[in-house]
Amino acid sequence: MKPALLKLLTDIKISHTVFAMPFALLGAFMARINDGAMVWTTFGGQLVLIVLCMFFARNVAMLANRIFDKDIDAKNPRTQYRVIASGEVEPAVA
Repeated sequence: MKPALLKLLTDIKISHTVFAMPFALLGAFMARINDGAMVWTTFGGQLVLIVLCMFFARNVAMLANRIFDKDIDAKNPRTQYRVIASGEVEPAVA
């Protein structure tokens, strides 16, 4: 039996966050271009913050969506087996 955290991480699709990461990083690089030249001052620390913020913000939003829509998901045949909608993981644990 998988722990609740692993079930939740599978349910909120961490792989989609990884897929979206290059787009966030590309946006960061494009924002740092100044007159055709990259400005590197303190950019490494900002990249770390961008990656962390993107990861946590997206996953918290997906988890909140699963919690708020658990009643709707339970009625929908396509989403009724999600871990919160099916009752495998309690919303309080999530």
